[in-house]
Amino acid sequence: MPKQKDIERKIASIMFTDIVGYTQLTAEDEEKAFQLIKKKRELLLPLLKKHSGKLVKEIGDGTLTRYNDTKDAIDCANDFQSKTNDDLKVRAGIHSGEVIIENGDVFGDVVNVASRLESIAQPKSVLLSKETLDKIENKENLEFISLGLQSLKGVGRLIEVFALSGKSIHTPKPEDYEENKVQVHSDDEVPSIAIIPFENKGANENAFYAYGISADVINDCTDAGIIKVVPMQDIEKTDYYSMEFKELSETFSSRYIAQGVLWKMNDMFQLSIDLYDSKSDSIIWSDRWQEDWDALTNIKRNLCDGLLKALNIGSKDSDRAETFNTEAYKYYLEAIFVWDKRETKDDISKARKLLNRAIKLDGDFLGARAWLAWTYLKIGDFSTALNYYKAIKLDAEKQGNIDNIIRALHGLGEIYIVKDNNIEKALKTFEESLSLSQSVNNQRALGHSYAKVGTIYGQMNDFSKSIDLLQQAIEIFKPLNLKTAIMSAYSNLGTTYFVQGDYDQSMLYYKKNLKIATESRVKVNIANAQDSIAHTYQKLGDYSKAIEMKQKALDFYTNLENKRALASILYSLGHMYLDVGRLDEALEVLSKGLELARETKLKESISSGCNRIGAIYYEMGDYSEAVKYIEEAIKLDKEIGRDLHEVVSILELFACYKNLDKNFNLDDIAKLEKDDIIQNLDSRDTYLFYYVTDNEAYLESAYEILMRNVENMEDGLRIKYLNFPNSKRIIEEYEKVFK
Repeated sequence: MPKQKDIERKIASIMFTDIVGYTQLTAEDEEKAFQLIKKKRELLLPLLKKHSGKLVKEIGDGTLTRYNDTKDAIDCANDFQSKTNDDLKVRAGIHSGEVIIENGDVFGDVVNVASRLESIAQPKSVLLSKETLDKIENKENLEFISLGLQSLKGVGRLIEVFALSGKSIHTPKPEDYEENKVQVHSDDEVPSIAIIPFENKGANENAFYAYGISADVINDCTDAGIIKVVPMQDIEKTDYYSMEFKELSETFSSRYIAQGVLWKMNDMFQLSIDLYDSKSDSIIWSDRWQEDWDALTNIKRNLCDGLLKALNIGSKDSDRAETFNTEAYKYYLEAIFVWDKRETKDDISKARKLLNRAIKLDGDFLGARAWLAWTYLKIGDFSTALNYYKAIKLDAEKQGNIDNIIRALHGLGEIYIVKDNNIEKALKTFEESLSLSQSVNNQRALGHSYAKVGTIYGQMNDFSKSIDLLQQAIEIFKPLNLKTAIMSAYSNLGTTYFVQGDYDQSMLYYKKNLKIATESRVKVNIANAQDSIAHTYQKLGDYSKAIEMKQKALDFYTNLENKRALASILYSLGHMYLDVGRLDEALEVLSKGLELARETKLKESISSGCNRIGAIYYEMGDYSEAVKYIEEAIKLDKEIGRDLHEVVSILELFACYKNLDKNFNLDDIAKLEKDDIIQNLDSRDTYLFYYVTDNEAYLESAYEILMRNVENMEDGLRIKYLNFPNSKRIIEEYEKVFK
């Protein structure tokens, strides 16, 4: 084993050369073949000295040379080929990047690619990679032609190949390389791709490798730029292994389908991948290779690089697998698999343990740390998530890793909203993420930043800014096919218009949200969208459609097993029934909601249910039963400090007492009258003040509130609204007293 000091990593340019037809010549004329090798050496060695090159080794008729400066490599190749002739036909390939130098020899991917470039070169030509071309600072007096993206045997990604052009050397024609050239989409087309999880052909316990690498590649491709990538969760909803390429393309509305197979056998990986283009109905790129387990991180990088180049998109350095520690990356992949497939709290704990193992092996693995922070944010442990995100931000800043700074800022912004209710701090945080996203052209992050800032401005009642920013977010999300993000933006736009009282525009965006949610088939998204639409119909006075939509949402919520959410929607539906006088139906659904609320032991939810059921019994004339529920509501409201809710309950209680001819303390009413809370009551509750106190001023206020509500309604809607039981009672009493 070589000593550590004998091993060095450095950036270099590698050139391979060999003699065309040498093997056949050796069989025909061994002496002539030997003389050609001698002549080649005599030409090359002086040029190496002239251009600061180093002869690493000779392999038969081939030579491997190394250069610290890329321009030296190009100049050496040009001079060398200009001196060759028809007897000595030589081809050359050059690639640049990081190499491993061990006892004078060189190893690594750079060497392999240079060798493959030489193997496809024509006699007296020089082929080089785009990576090599990009490293030439001074391109004066040099000309190159593009041979397009080439699929090279044994190279796990696509290589954009160029040929050196000049009078004294042979310049290949691009058409000569059409056979291995990968046909990509036109520049004016946004590519769309579904990356099917790799099929695991190894042992079951190794399934996480195939799934995790697939998920990581999907995330990297999504972050790479203007590209539509089908989310993993959408792919997982289908039986993708039983579908042909064409069917997959139709199912996911994607032009391209990437599908592959992965084997892990002992300490070796074998991987194959095919990229299908539905437009040409053909495989446009494929590769097969075998790698040692230690090269696991390179496998993912090569996959992502190859796919992006095949789609005519420049590759992007990944921030997901920013570790070269293979074991750390293994734990990271396993954590992704466990988290995405989780069914119990034990799975959450297992995923975190795996992430912590990865982080212990490589503390600079920010991708793993960001995942860990996100798991805490997802389940509502905001304090822990906050500490993780703060640390990630500091370390990402030290590393200059902009993408992970943005990820940390997004996490921090969410926490400032939900944990601290600090809108100003959240706004500042998301505005910082917006600026950074623009600086690195991270489109996905930019869209999310616009959406978050827009939502916050809506909460601050700056509706014009909110609408503008949310629209900008949607324009970014659409070409990226980020459906979940688009849904959220549509929902927030709908809410922004809703709070302004523009219910027509609100309905427009809520329905757009529902359309995408229905396509996604995610029950909670569908239910939330339907619920928003129901409330909008309610505000528009179309209680029939409001109740219909609320019932549809209820059907979805029933299957979600979220008791708190289900109780809330039952309450809302019951209130709608109450407003239109459908008391029996209101009592039925509200009773179900209260039963669920008692199971959750949430005092606020129990209080709401008791108050509303009490209101129904009041409307039914069963005042004794109403009192039981209202008194429970008041007790709970006092415990949790729900002032407004308590006022309404007390009013209802006193109204019951009045109907039961029971005494009540008007001094308590006087206290309520002095409270600013009274200013926030609706027409029904203001009317209760009149009913309890006989103070006609409250009746007049109730009538005025009612009339303001119907002021801008269309005629048909106004008539319907004024005939609601509560509205009708206020109008009849007002006319009796004042007219």
